[in-house]
Amino acid sequence: MDVQYELIIMHNGIGFAIMLACQLKACARKIHLRSLRNTRVMAVVVFAVSSVCPCAKIAPAAEQADVKGWNHVRWGMTIAQAKAALGPNVRIVSEPKPQPGVLLVDRLRLPSVKLENLELEAAIQTLPGSDRICAVTLRLKNENHKRENRQRAFDSLKEMLVSKYGAPTMNESKPNEKASTWRFATGSINLKHFELTMIGFGNVSVQYKEHDRNLQDKL
Repeated sequence: MDVQYELIIMHNGIGFAIMLACQLKACARKIHLRSLRNTRVMAVVVFAVSSVCPCAKIAPAAEQADVKGWNHVRWGMTIAQAKAALGPNVRIVSEPKPQPGVLLVDRLRLPSVKLENLELEAAIQTLPGSDRICAVTLRLKNENHKRENRQRAFDSLKEMLVSKYGAPTMNESKPNEKASTWRFATGSINLKHFELTMIGFGNVSVQYKEHDRNLQDKL
């Protein structure tokens, strides 16, 4: 009688797999598998990530990415810490009086951030009444550019983000608004282009934002 045994082992550790293989060999002797003429025992061992060989990591870089801040700023820093991290070019913004519907407040600004041929302004932000940094928004400067220039800026920024973080988690498109969002374990990135056609105004922005901790605690 022809008997064929096939065993597939998936494990993260080499040592465990070798030990298991030895146990299988011992079991094979006990049940006299050698006495079966046309019997084959095949073991296939797959190592997903080996603690012995660090180079075995196979997950793409984009899948391992996260957004824990922007530049030298990290979520949870105070305004003073963020100012020290960004250097002498950063400017302090006085916190305005609380207004209904305002979700984020600019507390520090970097007047010029250059990305290839684009110039943006960086706003380091907190929740109203807070000293804790939770977001950074980059806004395209020279808002008086033509709409097609803003569209090219949006496309260029999206290409840079895709190159670093992979494809967006979500894309949205409306007649006068486009947006792409990347979501990660700690935070998210939102690239947005809007146009106010009635007054001929528009802009492009990239927002790096920490996930809402209060919301996560409730889930």
